[in-house]
Amino acid sequence: MALLRPSRDAPDGPQSIALPDTQLRAFVSGDYLMLRLESQAALELGRRAALGRAVSLLLDPGGEFVFLRLARAAAQLLRGAALDLPSLQGASARKYHDATPDALLAFARKGVESLMVRLSRTDPVQAAQAFHAAADALGMHPLLGRRLHEALHVALRSPETLPEPLSGETFELPDSGAFLSVQLGDAPLTLQAGTRSVTLRMDYKSELAVVIPGHAPMILQDLLVVRVPDLNMILVRHGSWLAAAAGHDEALDVIRPDLQVRAEPPSLH
Repeated sequence: MALLRPSRDAPDGPQSIALPDTQLRAFVSGDYLMLRLESQAALELGRRAALGRAVSLLLDPGGEFVFLRLARAAAQLLRGAALDLPSLQGASARKYHDATPDALLAFARKGVESLMVRLSRTDPVQAAQAFHAAADALGMHPLLGRRLHEALHVALRSPETLPEPLSGETFELPDSGAFLSVQLGDAPLTLQAGTRSVTLRMDYKSELAVVIPGHAPMILQDLLVVRVPDLNMILVRHGSWLAAAAGHDEALDVIRPDLQVRAEPPSLH
């Protein structure tokens, strides 16, 4: 329920009511009322797609989940806390390897969203310094700190511009890593990413299941990052609008195998 005309005296005119992913515009003139529903699905899905790229980066298992550990270090510095170095070393990544995909995705997404809030309140220069200091303290290549900061900044400031959704049942994802938009229908949808095939279909609970041969089905609500051997896929959804991309991050490839620029992190004392 929304009170369109407060008790205070106000001239007739338009009022806006913010709703999830949409905006309701109410135009009042005397005894007449016109309602207009303005969808913001494209913008919201673009934000979700940019968020998915940052989450995908944290879920890269390379270098013992180097970006996830770096994100935790940067978060500690941005909070003004001292780095807990023992909890950030490569050995700490064992729990990420052992976690279920759902639990790991939820953890990475929460971490990205928390960092985005922190960055929105931090001077960009200070933020860049925090990511550089985090990489340096962990003995990581400075490119990793810059790459993570950049991904978070894009997720915060620059939603993906998505193409209009296509109709069909089989699509091949672009090699460029760009998002493909699809209009979901009643029939199963098959997405081809390189040599891997992914099928999306409604299950018996009317949830959208993501099926990959050899792996347990996953459920797509609004965002899903699939990280299995030979496949890194980002899926975002708003109603019947699906956007998918075959993710690839070149940062680790550029500096591999020298992920660590020093064998041990420097002492902070």
